[in-house]
Amino acid sequence: QQSEYMYFKQFKMKLYKGDGNNRSFMIRADNGTGDIENIELFAIVLRHLANLCCERIRTCTMLPVVPFNEILWVVTVPAIWDKGGKEVMIQAAERAGLLDETRENFLLVLEPEAALIMCCEEANIQIDYGKKFMVVNAGDETIDITAYEKVSQADELRPILPL
Repeated sequence: QQSEYMYFKQFKMKLYKGDGNNRSFMIRADNGTGDIENIELFAIVLRHLANLCCERIRTCTMLPVVPFNEILWVVTVPAIWDKGGKEVMIQAAERAGLLDETRENFLLVLEPEAALIMCCEEANIQIDYGKKFMVVNAGDETIDITAYEKVSQADELRPILPL
């Protein structure tokens, strides 16, 4: 029996070709039910996650509505992604309706940087000015290893080796 649903597993890296031509291309569903454009697939996922977030905020705050454009969306991408891959994610967020007209409510962050910030927050760690450190972010599909130096008192980080 043919399913009406398209099923994709571990598709994040399928959305990135790594050849600098990361614009629109088609991805085949793992259950063989059809193809979908890479940007549209990620837009569907982002929209679904955004709806879940807004519903959670609404129930916790008792607000009647939580508009997407009133939230600062922080979306992470693997450190290996080039400018084209990052642009795909921005286009998907735009198509999902997350961005306001100025795009000031959207940040694209490299996964190791997000991991660093989360670890420092969770462990209450302060990194001193001038310190160098390495971040190893081992996820399901990628392992990102990056090294940074804290270059200002305002938590500005600089990659030791350009990404």
